[in-house]
Amino acid sequence: MPTREGDVRRAFYLAYYDSYCAYPTPDEVEQRVENGEQVVSTTYVTPYPPGFPVLVPGQVFSQQILPFMRSLDTAEIHGYRAECGYRVYLDKALEIAATTRPAPGQDPRDPPGP
Repeated sequence: MPTREGDVRRAFYLAYYDSYCAYPTPDEVEQRVENGEQVVSTTYVTPYPPGFPVLVPGQVFSQQILPFMRSLDTAEIHGYRAECGYRVYLDKALEIAATTRPAPGQDPRDPPGP
């Protein structure tokens, strides 16, 4: 049943398809957010320690997230690759997610479609 909060399970499995994902740098994400674009995480981003996710699959980056991430004093951040950037959805993936729903009983790992 759809909710206002979204569908983390669907967002998680949609990230299985690399063709729907990109790796913008933190500066690129910040610029896009400032331009009013929706930048959506494909994965959990979890600084360790303490081990609490800052982003979850399907979560939209806010203007507060990147300064917070920069302020962290930890070298280990699961779900973030310093050499690549954050893994986010391309616009085509967001369009697919917004316009299609899995059929009842469909495995969410199956390719979304039309």
